Amino acid sequence: MGAYASNFKDDSGVIVAEFSDPTKGDWVTAHAEATGMAVVEVERLWQRFQQLGCNEQGVLPIEVFQQKSPLFEDVFARNILRSFKEQDEIHFQTFLNALNWCEDTETEAKVRGVFHLINNGSPINKDLMFRVLKRVYPDDSDQAVQRTTDVFMSQVDDKNQGSIDEDQFMKWVLKMPKESIEAVTQFHIIPPEINEEAHKAFVSGSPGGEPLEGRSARVRPSARTGATASGAIPVDGILMALTDRAYTRDWHLLANKLGFLRADVQQFEKQYPRDTKKQVSLMLKTWRDQEGQNATTGVLAQALRGSNMADLVPLLSP
Repeated sequence: MGAYASNFKDDSGVIVAEFSDPTKGDWVTAHAEATGMAVVEVERLWQRFQQLGCNEQGVLPIEVFQQKSPLFEDVFARNILRSFKEQDEIHFQTFLNALNWCEDTETEAKVRGVFHLINNGSPINKDLMFRVLKRVYPDDSDQAVQRTTDVFMSQVDDKNQGSIDEDQFMKWVLKMPKESIEAVTQFHIIPPEINEEAHKAFVSGSPGGEPLEGRSARVRPSARTGATASGAIPVDGILMALTDRAYTRDWHLLANKLGFLRADVQQFEKQYPRDTKKQVSLMLKTWRDQEGQNATTGVLAQALRGSNMADLVPLLSP
């Protein structure tokens, strides 16, 4: 899962722990600014991080987590920890980035992350699949699980190579109903029922029953809803300036944050082979055209922050 965990480390170039600590009043707000998350989310996750056993510096030593949490006994939980720990410890900012990824990343990327989690991105052979299914069906006999494993491998391994690679895994998962996949991969930092209560409070507290100025129906604006503090639609000049800087970066991740799937990115690349700058330009203009009034600079800024490109956000100002 290393390719995905690289997004957990440092998304904006700002390391909050270098200038703040949990005793200072800006600890929560500084993390909200650095990660692009809402303050209410950071507050909630700071409480959870403390419950896990972080120290006075806002760092969670793995040995402490290992002692306090039975989850460490699970091989998949250990794989997750290995993906984004720094020298046997987890910083609060990394913890935020990881959960932010779990909430905001597109379903396809999450499924690929699951594949990488199972065997560190390597193909899954029959023995490993048996162990996975044994954990899924612990009450079944070894013979029953082995039969399930044999059937599964025969259906998914269409190349008859004796193992399942990432493409085969994705092909199998994406055949399932979209609702079923999303039900498994969906994650909310703020539970939907709390968001609903917050929305009702906003409406009831405003004149005429309309939402208060500058607040959306959600506690946290989402790039997919168009709710943002900045409602301006970026003009061609802004998109051109952004393209000039973004095409040398991980623009695939930016496209993902803007709602494009891998197949969409492949189409951009196919239209302008060997010209990355034109691919990025086409992606940004396609996003603006498709989203219409929802294609605001605020949404684009949030996507940039989530793509390790927070330093490019100033380019969005006219």
